[in-house]
Amino acid sequence: MMSSLYTMKKRPPLLIIIALIVLLALSLSWWSRDRLAASLANTLLQKQEIVIDHLRWGYSYPATLVINTVQLEHPQATINMAKLSYDMTSNELVVDNIDIQHHPVESSVDNKTTSGSWSLPQWLPQLSVHQLAISSPWLKKPFKARLSQQRSNELIIDAGWQARISLKQHQLHGAIRWQLSDLALMFEQPMPLNALLETTFDFDGQYFQSQHHIELADTVEEWPCSPLVEASGNFDFNYNIANNQGLALLNKLPITVTPTPHCALLDSVPVSLRPTKATLNIDTPISIDDQTVYLTHASLQLQGSECHYLLELKKLVMTEMRTIESHYQLSMNGPHTTHLQSEGELSASTDNSNSNSNTHWQINSPKNHFDTAHLHLNDIKADKLSSTFHFSADDSKGLSIGGQYSAASLQQGKTLKLSGISGNFDLSGSLAGELKGLVNNRIADLTDYSQAETTSLQAVNSKLNLNLKANGSARFDGKTAIRSGKIMGYKLGSLRITHAGSWSDNQLASNHQFTTPAGLELTLQQHEQKLLIQLPRQGILGIEPFLSQIDSQFDLSSGWMAAKANVDLASMQIDSSLKLVNINGHYQDYEIENFNFRPKFQLKNNKLDVSPSPLSLTRLSVGVDITQLHTIIGSRDGNIEARNIIGQVFDGHFQVPLLTIDSHPQQAIIEAYQIDASKLISLEQQSGITVSGRLRGQLPLHISPAGVEIKDGYLVNQGQGSLRIENNAAFDGVKAQQQELGHILSLLEHLDFTAIDSQVNLSTEGWLSLKMQIQGYNAPQAQQVNFNYHHEENIFTLMKAMRMGDIIEDQVIQGFEDK
Repeated sequence: MMSSLYTMKKRPPLLIIIALIVLLALSLSWWSRDRLAASLANTLLQKQEIVIDHLRWGYSYPATLVINTVQLEHPQATINMAKLSYDMTSNELVVDNIDIQHHPVESSVDNKTTSGSWSLPQWLPQLSVHQLAISSPWLKKPFKARLSQQRSNELIIDAGWQARISLKQHQLHGAIRWQLSDLALMFEQPMPLNALLETTFDFDGQYFQSQHHIELADTVEEWPCSPLVEASGNFDFNYNIANNQGLALLNKLPITVTPTPHCALLDSVPVSLRPTKATLNIDTPISIDDQTVYLTHASLQLQGSECHYLLELKKLVMTEMRTIESHYQLSMNGPHTTHLQSEGELSASTDNSNSNSNTHWQINSPKNHFDTAHLHLNDIKADKLSSTFHFSADDSKGLSIGGQYSAASLQQGKTLKLSGISGNFDLSGSLAGELKGLVNNRIADLTDYSQAETTSLQAVNSKLNLNLKANGSARFDGKTAIRSGKIMGYKLGSLRITHAGSWSDNQLASNHQFTTPAGLELTLQQHEQKLLIQLPRQGILGIEPFLSQIDSQFDLSSGWMAAKANVDLASMQIDSSLKLVNINGHYQDYEIENFNFRPKFQLKNNKLDVSPSPLSLTRLSVGVDITQLHTIIGSRDGNIEARNIIGQVFDGHFQVPLLTIDSHPQQAIIEAYQIDASKLISLEQQSGITVSGRLRGQLPLHISPAGVEIKDGYLVNQGQGSLRIENNAAFDGVKAQQQELGHILSLLEHLDFTAIDSQVNLSTEGWLSLKMQIQGYNAPQAQQVNFNYHHEENIFTLMKAMRMGDIIEDQVIQGFEDK
């Protein structure tokens, strides 16, 4: 037994054997050009110096050589071997452990190699390596394998998969059966796909040629939508180590991806536009050299039940594994002649100049067009929708998008329809910050069918400034102009609206101000489900265009108004107030002076509640002046009531204790007192007839949908009064024609009455029935007078029926003419 330790610079036969073992282990560049394999292969194929740092060996008689440890140093690797046992009798070499630590450095040595006539010496021993381990910064974890030699020219590599490598006709030949998951050593996480691959290769020292067959059908639970990935076919990979140029042929290997039918990621995409299968085709060779990877054309097809997408990559270039550039074309054909065309350039680069690797990317797409004859998204339908737009995206400069759009119509459900839509937009900003821009929108007609009376707007032009943030919040402001329209059946002239608002945490807050040409102003504030509608204090003339549509005979001249309403959309509760102050104007032939009303009311659960609110009117002229009208408007059990209505008429007073303002049948009593009879007779403006005295009475009103009735009302005198007829042409004419009644008629010319008792009834058709008894005394003729009559007349108002002078005169004349 003897042993020694020495250092030398030469190439012994043992090192040739070790170099061959390493070369065979690293010839597995069957998937792509692997940097580690190429580096070590070039190292072994070049003339270079290897230093044996130390060698511990021993020899036992008669024929066993044992090397306990040996360490080899190379500029790019350190090789440690332990327990090499060589049996000279059987010519067998057994190695327990080989550990190769790769540490790549830049080398000025010419990497060019040439093919050679490889052959194995006859004396080469039978080889077996229990464990081979290769570590490198280019590998995520060490590569480990076992080596064994079955025949003199065949080496078997066992690393969980198995490779058989042989030397025939001065070339290396290999056959490998392995799984795609075996590539896990190149990644931090295990490969989620599992597929069987069969690989054969040839290598002559310069040219590496390989053929591969793959069978893949695996569901990847870790990926979104848990897709089924399938691939079945052949692909080739060839590489020239001398000039670092390779070629990959994958045109016979389509790859398909089928997502699970119930995929949350695709739920937001309409079924008609949802892809159900993706197919990747790389139909041109992939060229590879020491700096670039070049692909002429590849395509990705997405197929759905009613749609087809095609993404094409052209002239794809990858440089030094740091930059990638490509031209792309995207097209889509969907249902209802839906088309999308997009074209542009994309690029990405990685900056490794410092310890932190930064990736930069850019997309520039100047040509994009979308059009569809019909689009249906949930309850929204669009017809003849089209858009031409451009966009660019950059990880540092952000996003820029702009273009034009149009649609023949846009309809939401069965209630809202927009026609003649067109506009343009321009947005830009950072991807991680704010996106700002402008949207101009034009709508020829907007119609809302949700109300009993259709609401429609014409020529709606909007200009909005948008500010969108990466966290999903947004702010907006702008203006809208409406040429004309109709709201709930009422015509609307031109209208201008200013907008401002924000969106944050799924909550909308907005402020809108409406202005009409007549000067009417209204503001609308919204926060979540709450609205605040305000009509700031302003002149009453602004509302006149709307009142004139209710009744064209409204003519307001002065006064002011204000209103406020708080609306809770969640509970549909409305709390509001209204102010009508010093309103003056006309309605038909009626004159209104100083009308004041300030109600507060609430609508909740479809029930209207009005707080007791005073209503006053200085004067209402209806042919008769009603003055100092006052009442309290309130509600009880959902019914609107006017309580304690008081006022003045004919220089007297009237009072209505209660009047319900609804369509249900009801009764109310008008109480009148101190009515000046001279004011009643003055309505007819008859010359020569004068009346003095006061009246009082009660007129029971019966109100129903059919109309207003007076049943069993009465009027009586308050104290004494008088009737004087002097120089009345009509009365004198009757006396001349009926001379035999002249004495009787003359009793009425100077009558002092002491009692008037009348019964008043009024039908819903307007027929007044008046039965009257008058008792009095004619002093010049010293004669008592009793006058009874019954009068019926179709009248328009009660006040006309109270013109007593006209009634008396006509009744007397008619009575005598009948005789």
